[in-house]
Amino acid sequence: MLTWRLHHTLQNPLRRDPISWRGYEGRLGKFVTYVEPRFDRFTPVMTAAFVVIVPPVVGMSLLVIFFPAPLLALLASLLFGLRTVERISAYLAGEHRRRAYDLLCSLPAGKISLHWVYATQWFQATPVTRMVLRGLMILGLAAAPFLVGGWLMWITHERAVAFWFADTLAFWAFLLYEYFNTRIVAVLIGMLVPALTRKTRTIFALAVGGYLLVQVVTYLLGAVVAVTLLPDLLVRLNAPPIAAIVIGPITAVVVIVFRELLTHGLWHTLRTCLNTTREEINSYIY
Repeated sequence: MLTWRLHHTLQNPLRRDPISWRGYEGRLGKFVTYVEPRFDRFTPVMTAAFVVIVPPVVGMSLLVIFFPAPLLALLASLLFGLRTVERISAYLAGEHRRRAYDLLCSLPAGKISLHWVYATQWFQATPVTRMVLRGLMILGLAAAPFLVGGWLMWITHERAVAFWFADTLAFWAFLLYEYFNTRIVAVLIGMLVPALTRKTRTIFALAVGGYLLVQVVTYLLGAVVAVTLLPDLLVRLNAPPIAAIVIGPITAVVVIVFRELLTHGLWHTLRTCLNTTREEINSYIY
């Protein structure tokens, strides 16, 4: 699966090329050592306050966000993808603005190396961001049965357990795939748009707008398939009520296949725009 290959590669960025350090200049300051302040006198007081105050606050916060956690996980992935596509496209647009883009692309590594540097830089999440994203994902997976299947008990009665199980598995698959694929789509769009135009404002508008359009189309596709197409098809086929159990899984499959095909399309278009061969661009992923 291309999504997983790209995600695995971008989690392990290649820095061996000298040009790569240009993309990491902004991160060098994070490695500067400093002397931590001493709080020896206040350590017992701070420890006691931490033990007394933090657990109740954390517990209440988890309780409040538990049930909407699946939606919060999707929103967090969406926002982090938005930040990713904006940063990648903005930095490549900056190379256009400084008139350094053509010079950097003329190096032996070619255009793909320049674009890949900024993609690998901004794909990486800070430890805090990574903790938030993964925490919301875990909570989302845990709360999915309550959000997706809980309300079916009042509608389907004896069939509630079967519907609950199928819809929960379908939503789990969609949530996990969206967690990985959202940033991949953001990276590909962020690399692609600056290769199509040189105007900074146009790059920003097309990159952010294209990313948001992909997300909206994905969710609309899922809604149309689940609410309109599949129910109407089951009615036309005179299927028994229990057949509606396939709506959730089929919807998840349709959405995942759509996004994977879109990922392949973006990857192919990127290769064409950067004038690279299939073997050359595929050498960047493993």
